[in-house]
Amino acid sequence: MAKINFQFHAINDEVIEVIKKSVLQYNLYLVSIQLFPKFSCEIIRKEEFNEKEDIIYNSRMILLYNYEPNVSVKDYNDFLDKNNDSLIFEIGMQKEEELKESRISSITENKDTLKIWKDIVKRFKSTMLKGAWVVNPSNGAKEYYKSHCYTSSAKELFQKGIEILPYAGWSKYILNKEMI
Repeated sequence: MAKINFQFHAINDEVIEVIKKSVLQYNLYLVSIQLFPKFSCEIIRKEEFNEKEDIIYNSRMILLYNYEPNVSVKDYNDFLDKNNDSLIFEIGMQKEEELKESRISSITENKDTLKIWKDIVKRFKSTMLKGAWVVNPSNGAKEYYKSHCYTSSAKELFQKGIEILPYAGWSKYILNKEMI
């Protein structure tokens, strides 16, 4: 069983663009997932990208499949049980004052699928900058993560004073090689 877990900072438009390009390049299925307040899932076909743009851009979670997934399910766990081998995009919240970390993940035993998922991550990663400080604001502890990835757009937001935050937790990222 192979796993992918890639955490990074990017603006939402960049993540959505990678998703759309991947769907087109590999002829994939896109599923928009909403967990709260009520679970829902919807397949969005490439022909519907323009028509359903709002759904795509408001999704916090998008899954890609190389087969048509079963969306006749009762909840998220049921969905995952019936649909294996997805590439999951958890899109970090982007607000005026903050940008949260995003994540791409997968667990698969299918070698062909894994090859596609790894290629998508590799291509996206190749466009990114690396190296960030993570600071605990309550006690000032800090550590440099040389492999943390982020886009130039995320760095521009940081330079404008936008807080760069983890997916969960209270630490803050400093998107520089040198500590400020």
